[in-house]
Amino acid sequence: MNDIHKAVMIDKEIRGSNALRIYCRLIYLTDVFHIFERNYYDFNKLLMAYNTPQAILAFFGDEDKDDFHLINNELNRYFHNYVTSAQTLATHTRIMIERNYKNLEFINEYHKKR
Repeated sequence: MNDIHKAVMIDKEIRGSNALRIYCRLIYLTDVFHIFERNYYDFNKLLMAYNTPQAILAFFGDEDKDDFHLINNELNRYFHNYVTSAQTLATHTRIMIERNYKNLEFINEYHKKR
């Protein structure tokens, strides 16, 4: 068996491993968390600015100063993005826990507290 064949066999073993599957799911969950975190930050920034008219106008720029309807629409959009990303994060976390811990004692404790 030559070195290239050995490398191909090792690569196939890695790609077929449960560890790689879990690792990829964790990477995906990290991405989902990042989206949630950014939506939280943006929504929180808008809420803080909503209490001070000068700050809210600066948030949207000069071209939108007279359009407070747009501000309300944006507030609704940011809120929707935040809530949706929170729900997505919770759903994907639950799926990952159910798949990865189904044969462990931890899952019983998880179901009791959920």
